[in-house]
Amino acid sequence: MEYYDGATVKSINIADAVNECKKLVGGDESKVTIDVIMNSGGTFKEKDASKFKAIRMGLRYVEILYYYRSMDLILRAKYAYKNVNFRYVVAPTSSLAGGLLPFSFDAKDIEENINHGIRDAQQVISFGEGKSFDKIIKYTELKTQGKTRQDYGEFL
Repeated sequence: MEYYDGATVKSINIADAVNECKKLVGGDESKVTIDVIMNSGGTFKEKDASKFKAIRMGLRYVEILYYYRSMDLILRAKYAYKNVNFRYVVAPTSSLAGGLLPFSFDAKDIEENINHGIRDAQQVISFGEGKSFDKIIKYTELKTQGKTRQDYGEFL
């Protein structure tokens, strides 16, 4: 079992994780299982941004950008590695606790985020293998087309 964290550079580094795992299993993609933990789950609701100033608008932009960038990487990986078992994707079903930055590292916030992650993980496991990937891809498709105003937690 290997663990990869690509959040610093690529937000989700699925390609390197798959390629490293393939080295361990003689190149056989069917022996590779991928679970993804996202730090954004499309929990951004439509907001009236007409009164936003530069910093708040920038933070809003980054929140949306990171989500769609992560989803792009998930979609590319699913199509590039057709024989890989994409088992679970865990994404927050509501906004994570923290300050202006994504994480304030306050002990109370960290504990709340861990508990939130546990609940979200239990929920996607209850759907069954592969179902959470299908659900988040469908949600993103609807959101991109403007066919849902729900956030991800409401969609599930």
